[in-house]
Amino acid sequence: MTEAKRPITRANLVTFAVTIFAGATLFFSCEPIVARMIVPLLCCAPSVWIVCSLMFQTLLLAGHAYAHFTSTRLPLPSQFVMQFALIGSVLPVAPMSVVCLRMTMPLS
Repeated sequence: MTEAKRPITRANLVTFAVTIFAGATLFFSCEPIVARMIVPLLCCAPSVWIVCSLMFQTLLLAGHAYAHFTSTRLPLPSQFVMQFALIGSVLPVAPMSVVCLRMTMPLS
């Protein structure tokens, strides 16, 4: 049994475009904010900024892979279950904090 496909209308395309643009804007506006909060706590090293940027780019790539996998391989009810399971698994660790790791240099 084949499913009847809905035609893609101009309104759908505009909605998809606005949603994608809003998500990308929010994601890329959070990256420098989080990095600016973390870098001073971790000794202001340039490597911290690089690792933070790398982490955000890796998460973005993983998010795209997740979206592609779920939309092409899973039926809609399974997509809902998987999305809610993912959100539920993140909630216990969501209120994270960074512990200050400044090392004191011994005076000799």
